[in-house]
Amino acid sequence: YLSYLPISHGMERWVGECLPFITGLHVFYAESLTTFVQDLNRCQPTLFLSVPRLWTKFQLGVFKKMPPEKLQKLLKIPFISYLVKKKLLKALGLNHVRYAGSGSAPLPPDLLAWYRSLGLELLEGYGMTENFNYSHMSQPGRGRVGYVGEPSEG
Repeated sequence: YLSYLPISHGMERWVGECLPFITGLHVFYAESLTTFVQDLNRCQPTLFLSVPRLWTKFQLGVFKKMPPEKLQKLLKIPFISYLVKKKLLKALGLNHVRYAGSGSAPLPPDLLAWYRSLGLELLEGYGMTENFNYSHMSQPGRGRVGYVGEPSEG
């Protein structure tokens, strides 16, 4: 897990400080915002949580290097598609991610579909500071547009 939000942020406190005690999660701390991409590539997280704004920035970064039309054509060619997906996720530092989550605002459906076309299932969750930032979370294989998941126990 790459810790990049301020420790005072509720989600960061929960995932970066509490989950390691419960699950043994390894936490890698980002050096600064200017080294975020390098830190992400060095960390190679299996869990990555963010907000729609950052997921959109990742997508726009890809589109700066490869127009969406060209990318869509390449993703339709079976073997080429596999190589392109692998290369893109590696460039983003997300090639080892097994659980990708998003919160704070709904994900636009087209953004959700775009990441799924790369083989990365973005799962949405919902929480508030008052409930320690976790109330609902989608489970792998069960996420869908506009769905924040099942409520947590308790």
